[in-house]
Amino acid sequence: MACILICLHLCAALRTSISVCTSGADTAQRRRASCHLSAAAAAAAASCQTHLGDTKQLLANEWLSLRRNLAAHARDVSQSPQLGYTRIKLLPPVAELPPVTGYEVDRRATGMGSACPFAAHDPHGTSPLPLLFQTEAPLFSEQECQAIIDEGTAHIRGGGAGSGFTLADTNRNLAVASLPLTLAWLNNVGMPRVAALAGKCFGEWAIGPAKDLLIYRALVVQYEYAAGLTHQKVHRDGALVTCVVPLNDMSEYTGGGTYMESLGSAVVLPRGHALMQASALRHAGHAIASGQRWVLVLFIIAEQMKCGECL
Repeated sequence: MACILICLHLCAALRTSISVCTSGADTAQRRRASCHLSAAAAAAAASCQTHLGDTKQLLANEWLSLRRNLAAHARDVSQSPQLGYTRIKLLPPVAELPPVTGYEVDRRATGMGSACPFAAHDPHGTSPLPLLFQTEAPLFSEQECQAIIDEGTAHIRGGGAGSGFTLADTNRNLAVASLPLTLAWLNNVGMPRVAALAGKCFGEWAIGPAKDLLIYRALVVQYEYAAGLTHQKVHRDGALVTCVVPLNDMSEYTGGGTYMESLGSAVVLPRGHALMQASALRHAGHAIASGQRWVLVLFIIAEQMKCGECL
């Protein structure tokens, strides 16, 4: 852009000099015009050279960042099966999925600019995008939710380790990879439903084929008011799509929900319902004011990295 502006100034200098040279001006005037043109051309060339150097450095930095992101994504894809997560074999029919309600959010909330994969159809647009969805009926049954809580509770009482994930100082979070029954259920039943729901919400053009979605990490999170473990700080997730499913009944706690910065409020869902969001949206575990709250959190990536994630 800077070089374009410099070229425009150079063109203006050319027009001025040509006007002087062709208007019957005396020799001294034409000489001064010629000197003015030479000085303008030299200045423009020097400035262009400087900005071209800056542009080359910017491209080099971005290329390095791209290579790092691609390498990190390849590592995440390879680690998924190492943690015990399997590929999806069969998706349930869309007709079997619960209905959803979508929220349109300012696309700038992703922090991705025109590279946002959810805006691939309109990369330079300004209209809000549907980046957040909630189901209007349970995605998981009460029995499925309770089984996860039961295994998580036994893991905690048995002195099992936490996930080692970040932002765990104000809650307890357990890696699903360390909960064998939940892991087996998630691979065979839970993840196919979640992937099909993600495809229904965002579309293949945004997240790729639903069957090719992978679990990057999965957590069971417990908030306990009596222990002072009440919330999670505002953050972005390092995935493509995040799915949050409350596991226990709303009567067992007050407050809670997922705070969405772009909405300015918390989304509180009944047991077994799912909240599906673009992972880049800033959000938090809204504080509970009493009781205990359990949630299942899935961080989902595409096998092939989407454009916005690369940058």
